[in-house]
Amino acid sequence: TSIILPLSTFAIAVGAWEVRDLSTLLSEIMLPVRLIGPSSLLRKSNLILTAYLREAVMAAVDILGPYPLPKLDVLVVPRSFSGLGLASPNLTFISASLLSGDPGLLVKVSHELCHGWFGIMVGAKDWTEAWLSEGFATFLEDFVHQKAVTKLGHESNDVLMKMRAKIKLKS
Repeated sequence: TSIILPLSTFAIAVGAWEVRDLSTLLSEIMLPVRLIGPSSLLRKSNLILTAYLREAVMAAVDILGPYPLPKLDVLVVPRSFSGLGLASPNLTFISASLLSGDPGLLVKVSHELCHGWFGIMVGAKDWTEAWLSEGFATFLEDFVHQKAVTKLGHESNDVLMKMRAKIKLKS
């Protein structure tokens, strides 16, 4: 990226990755998008994740405005990865454990996508205020996710959505 950012916000991944260019799926917003990962994980996730990623990006752009970074690279990492996701300006990591076939788990993809706006482009001065970017991304993930799964024709789990909303209110 050509944006000047602190070095601590960059991430790298070393491995034998397969790269799939998904840019044609988002040609209307002209955003270069690549899905990266071990070929076995990409084969497993190809249909659901590709469709969801497209709809989540379109939903986020509709809600938040143009994607603020010049590209979106999403790396599917093996289950040994210590978290469900991590966003940086040049690479977004998502855990293979999100690819069980349950569209409800993909809300974490929406969360990491929202960090493009909150946490990367707009964020706290230092890590003591990281809760701000996490708070904004957590607040927005449900809006983006709901719009994406609705567009894909999946039923929304109203009970789950209400439970998540109550948990967020009590936190």
